[in-house]
Amino acid sequence: MLRLFSRFLPAIAALIIVAVFQSCGSAKKSAAPSQSSVYGATAEGSPDTKTLLANYSPNWEKIQLPLTLRLRQPKSISVSGTATFDRGNSLTISLRFPILGEIGVVKLTPDSLLAIDKINRKYIAEPLDGIVSGCPVSAADIQNLLLGRPFLIGSSDPLGRMVGKFDIQPSPTSKPAWLMIPRVQPSAIEYGFSLDELCRLVSVAAKAGSREPVVATYADPVSTAFGVFSSTVSLSATVAKTPLDFSLEWNFSKAKWNSDVQPRSISVPKNYSRIPAASLMKLLPSL
Repeated sequence: MLRLFSRFLPAIAALIIVAVFQSCGSAKKSAAPSQSSVYGATAEGSPDTKTLLANYSPNWEKIQLPLTLRLRQPKSISVSGTATFDRGNSLTISLRFPILGEIGVVKLTPDSLLAIDKINRKYIAEPLDGIVSGCPVSAADIQNLLLGRPFLIGSSDPLGRMVGKFDIQPSPTSKPAWLMIPRVQPSAIEYGFSLDELCRLVSVAAKAGSREPVVATYADPVSTAFGVFSSTVSLSATVAKTPLDFSLEWNFSKAKWNSDVQPRSISVPKNYSRIPAASLMKLLPSL
């Protein structure tokens, strides 16, 4: 089990970032993305945007949540932990295992990723732009991705200021009810969101060129004083020819908010050795 975790901990740092944005390519914009390649052709009409905006109020600053991470492929692993979101500034995920205590911690900031493996005394420290291959994805985008909230890649503005930058139309099928496609996208990737009849997020799909889409799906939406969040996000992708399937389950019944949350400082202990970024994806097939 310890050997399995020794490979899992470095890999999870890459999973959080790379699973959706691994093939973003350059940051140049294209004004006419092909919506059909992400979710299929859309019909005419749009939902009441007031409902959409009411769901995704931006008036939260910090959240601390218990979590369960379940990896289903390439191996089956379940581990618990705690996540701390400082909106737009940082995301810290601490993973724990019975008896052993904290086995690893991952911290994402607007410009860097740090992951520490406490079992094997190793760490990853990389600039964010090097991991996402030039895509203008921000720390806020990744926070929204994990919490089940629509976003526009590279923008830190609340949804209320960005809603006009999306085409929101009925789905060609009865479920999901709505498709929400950015009108301007990075040149090498197309992405979009699907919403249910109450304008709650159902999935995010991203497609790079001729590659198969990468999909994040959401379940168990929960209404809070700060808007709607998803209790479960599941991600599936193929990275380095290895199929990945994992989910993060958030326990909102034990959430702490805003002034009750103090983001944690993370530093690398002495005598830890650094894992090169080039080796991240090579770890996945050997899990």
